[in-house]
Amino acid sequence: MNKERSKRQRLHSFLLNVSAFALVFLLLGTIVLQLFNQSAYRQTDISLEQAVKDTRLIQAEISASQSNLEVLPPDSAMPKIPGTNRFNTQLILWSEDGEILNKQTLGGRFSQLASLSLDTSHLDSITSFSVVDQSLSEEEETLLFRSITAKAPTNDAGVGYIQVLANTNQIKNAMNNFQTILILSMIFFWILSIGISYLLSSLNMRPILASWKKQQEFVENASHELRTPLTIIQNSLERLFTKPNHTIIEESESIAQALAETRRLTGLTADLLTIARSDSNQLLLTKETIELAPFIDDLVKPFKEIAELDQKHFVVENFAKTTACFDQKKIHQVLVILLDNALKYT
Repeated sequence: MNKERSKRQRLHSFLLNVSAFALVFLLLGTIVLQLFNQSAYRQTDISLEQAVKDTRLIQAEISASQSNLEVLPPDSAMPKIPGTNRFNTQLILWSEDGEILNKQTLGGRFSQLASLSLDTSHLDSITSFSVVDQSLSEEEETLLFRSITAKAPTNDAGVGYIQVLANTNQIKNAMNNFQTILILSMIFFWILSIGISYLLSSLNMRPILASWKKQQEFVENASHELRTPLTIIQNSLERLFTKPNHTIIEESESIAQALAETRRLTGLTADLLTIARSDSNQLLLTKETIELAPFIDDLVKPFKEIAELDQKHFVVENFAKTTACFDQKKIHQVLVILLDNALKYT
């Protein structure tokens, strides 16, 4: 098989395997990220939906906002620690005019939520938003929230709307870390798959190379097999032209020899099925008991004539007096190739 063609075939198989692994990893990563994103906020959303419907919680917040609690100064809030979550779930009472009514209960948190405004365009729906917290430091920190806003069940103390907030900074950080780990893992295993793809392409090419090698050997063997009988037939016919006055009986031996080689050519063409059988690594042998002496005599007889035409000395000493069990056609092919090369290179 042509080495350049073999390299192209192996490269093609290698690229197919690498692309397949890349596609599998990409689909797997996309599906995992989608499922993780959907499940990450599920518990938070359930808590928000339950809180906005909890009338006792709402009533307790309204009662607390009506008490005489002083608004806590901003510096009384918890110390700001980067990367920590100072919010959990917070309930905000809004008036019909969009004013926060429970500023006292919010305490130090009100300074972080001061920029928040009432949005009634998505009532009873979970929404996401962010606010910038710069209350205790020159460094800005973006606070992420999931929120649900609903109409107040009662209009006590002028409360028009109820909004429940849940800070999601920790969830977002966990998602970012998970995404980074997942991407790095996918890249690592994809690089590992390159080596696996190279190994698979080599393994996949082995039966193909073996099949092509067998076909090439068959073509080489067939060329020897075809050349010998064709030469014998040609010599027999040319001999007939040199003796135009002889009868058929006188030249029956040459004619019979040509016919025998013609029949052998017919059998050889049938052996072309060997190519298909060799593709499946099947070597079919038809063994039978053969008398060695007549088998050798019939085999070497045409080569004697070829040697005489080429003015070469061909000696056969056949002392075989026994039988052997073998595939006559296969052994005949092997010996023909051997004798043909011997005459050709002598």
